[in-house]
Amino acid sequence: MRSAARLAAAAALLLALPVAGAAPASAQIADPSGDTGPVLFEADDVRHDRETGLVVAMGRVRFSRGDRTLLADRVAYDQRAGTVTASGNVRLHEPTGEVVFADKMVLDDPLKEAVVENIALRFTDDSRVAAASGRRTGNGITEFRKMVYSPCKLCEDDPDSEPIWQLKAYKATHDQNTDDIIYEGAFLEFFGLPVFYVPWFSHPDPTVERRSGFLLPSYISDDDLGVVVKTPYYLDLAPNIDLTLTPVLTTREGAGAEMRFRHLLDNAEYDISGSAYYESDADSAEVGELRGAVRSRSRLHIDDIWRAGADLRLASDDTYLRKYEFVAEDTLENRLRLEGFMGTDYAAATGYYFQSLRPDDRSGEIPVVLPMLDYSFVGDPGPRGQLWKVDTNILNLYRADGTDTRRASVRTWWELPGATGAGDIYRLFGSLQADAYWTNYADSDGASERGRLFPQVGIDWRRPLFRVSRSHTEILEPAVTLILAPDAQNTKRIPNEDSIGVEFDDANLFATNRNTGIDRVEGNPRISYGLHGGVYGKQGGLTTFFVGQSYRFSGDNDFGARTGLKRKLSDVVGSVRVSPGDRFDLLYRFRIDNASWSMRHSELQSSAGGSRLRLDVSHLLIKEQDAGVSVDPDYPFDEREEIRAEISSGFARYWRSGVNLHRDLTGGGRSLRHGAYLMYDDECFHFRIDYSRRFTRSRLLRPQDTIFLRVGLKTLGESGFPGFLKPHRGQ
Repeated sequence: MRSAARLAAAAALLLALPVAGAAPASAQIADPSGDTGPVLFEADDVRHDRETGLVVAMGRVRFSRGDRTLLADRVAYDQRAGTVTASGNVRLHEPTGEVVFADKMVLDDPLKEAVVENIALRFTDDSRVAAASGRRTGNGITEFRKMVYSPCKLCEDDPDSEPIWQLKAYKATHDQNTDDIIYEGAFLEFFGLPVFYVPWFSHPDPTVERRSGFLLPSYISDDDLGVVVKTPYYLDLAPNIDLTLTPVLTTREGAGAEMRFRHLLDNAEYDISGSAYYESDADSAEVGELRGAVRSRSRLHIDDIWRAGADLRLASDDTYLRKYEFVAEDTLENRLRLEGFMGTDYAAATGYYFQSLRPDDRSGEIPVVLPMLDYSFVGDPGPRGQLWKVDTNILNLYRADGTDTRRASVRTWWELPGATGAGDIYRLFGSLQADAYWTNYADSDGASERGRLFPQVGIDWRRPLFRVSRSHTEILEPAVTLILAPDAQNTKRIPNEDSIGVEFDDANLFATNRNTGIDRVEGNPRISYGLHGGVYGKQGGLTTFFVGQSYRFSGDNDFGARTGLKRKLSDVVGSVRVSPGDRFDLLYRFRIDNASWSMRHSELQSSAGGSRLRLDVSHLLIKEQDAGVSVDPDYPFDEREEIRAEISSGFARYWRSGVNLHRDLTGGGRSLRHGAYLMYDDECFHFRIDYSRRFTRSRLLRPQDTIFLRVGLKTLGESGFPGFLKPHRGQ
């Protein structure tokens, strides 16, 4: 109703129209209110009684000025009383997108006040206000009597039924100067039943995207912390800056606080969050201590090529995050990076610092990397498709109580793709890797220098075969890779910092190096072969498989005995994918011992069903194996077998529930975690309750039950972080 009074001024212009009987009528006349811009007036019929001074417009009456439009079945202007009355399907369209509905609208002064009967207001987000009466003053204030507000959609089958939630008040005020809705004597109702009363309450109207104020609290019940209440307060400092402060109260561990600060600039952004708790439980080993954690992410876009970034994760001790933030992490990674993207070339300078949260790790032996320099050059393809690549790496790694390593590495790569007329596809390739190491050993005062020159040449070959039918396409593709290389020269004088873990599977069967990094290379001649096949339906379903193996011709290699690569003939690796449609999907990956034909590694991920009922199951089996190459100390992984499963159901339009479990299947088997949830989510209300029980143990932490409760009311408060930051120009 921001401009209802001004639009009423157009009614006065009826005096300038012809005498009764001019139908239909339309005009474009200057607005006598003093505002610039024409007023457009239309009506099916206009009558003017000069004796009484009454001008009446009837039938599809329309007033428009700028972006505002007033529609009604009948508009009467009483010259003597100085009032304009609009009745019958009165609608006022505001330039902001709001629409005001009324049975009757009386404007005492064309420029100041309006009184409305049976008013309804629809905001741009479809939130609605309805009241028995309303009064709009000239200073942007609208007063409502017996008012109801709700952002919830009405039931399509029963539009007269109560919405999920609504606010009712005997008196309410919409202040369009501050974009606030203020209630006096307000009730919060759910499904028509009052559940909460406040004598005074206010919230921003739906046109406000962000506003400082309290957000809805969250509640957690935990065996260690007791009842946890978090009440966030959001500060909208600027269009591109905000801050959220969250006091936290616990019944068992005292009080704490959380914060999150965000700042977005034209060419930079940063996001800083943290938490701190002061423990007061007499049973706690940290009683009287202040514990906390900090997390930050920042990015600086220097120009079209270069950008810089920093990621920070730190905690006061190894159990804080698991206890207070319910995060299970073993290592916190801190990283500084400067990187450049120059067409197909890439350059980066990176520094790493790691904080271990495992109680048995010694901090002095954890490496610090500063710097690590990378540069990758990719040349333009030649006339026959040949391609040159060069990758360089410089590493400086040191430890307070361990071995320090400096490394320089350059790897040159060349390849030539091709195809024959018979359908064979091949690729010739070769590489030369040059490495230099300078090492200071922790257990002695000595240092060593070592170099390595490692060449490789090879060829890839595959032959796609396919058959097309009306319903599907069948594909069968054998593939072979032959690689010739000398001995790897992976001696103990070359430290292994980045190639400790080796996971042999179908993804790296044809790789030139099955190790994960630079420090360990894979030598000696070998051949890898595999067969890929699939059936692809015309409607989108598919079934695929892959199986493969590799053979080393001569010499020994440096892989551990249980990695699947120690013997000349490797383990068999493969995968199967079955996805006939959008209601079922299965992926199975495996590694089978080539001598005993026992399963060494299997991984199953599957899902079945739809929104009404869905089952997700994953199973992991890893037999005891070595971490990496045999020249390094043994870091065996114990056998691991576990299953994760979740059954969920969207049992109603807005309702969903589920139960889940995570179970260790080794030995006698034991539960690691199980839980359940129930949630409701529609356009105006969100509710979720989660229950979980964790069975894992660590220092100062025991198995525990946790319950999370989250509630969100649209426009009043959401459980998530509110709004999006907007770039601030000129900073």
